[in-house]
Amino acid sequence: MNDIIFNITFGAFGGIFAITFFLMGYKILRKAKKQKYNCTIRTYGKVVNNIKHTATETNATGAYENADSWHALFEYNVAGEKCVKESSLGTRYPKYEIGQTVEIYYNPENYHDFYVVGDTYPSNLGIILISIGIIIIGIVLFAIRP
Repeated sequence: MNDIIFNITFGAFGGIFAITFFLMGYKILRKAKKQKYNCTIRTYGKVVNNIKHTATETNATGAYENADSWHALFEYNVAGEKCVKESSLGTRYPKYEIGQTVEIYYNPENYHDFYVVGDTYPSNLGIILISIGIIIIGIVLFAIRP
């Protein structure tokens, strides 16, 4: 009887975690694919600043600590209009040097919708989350077999 309760509980919680990771990864990959589909016009821009964002997080011991992330500020021209846009991707250290030239693809219908060639973080994160979901499903199925 205890084995049945364990299998049901472990299977339910494991399944919920697996589905959550899988869906988060899928959503991230879908958004990245949609952005690459919509952003079809190539231009070159430059990094005009690196902006530091600080967030307070709770560490493993429950204490509060500050976590910094750096977001590049890009400047590029579209039809004579200067666009200045901050990257939504933050990194632990500045990824780009100020003045560095980068290849940018933007959406012709919305100039502020863009991505920088070489920023693979969203796709990699999506693949990692989907992989974790699949691994959890494997563990659950292996652990609850009769």
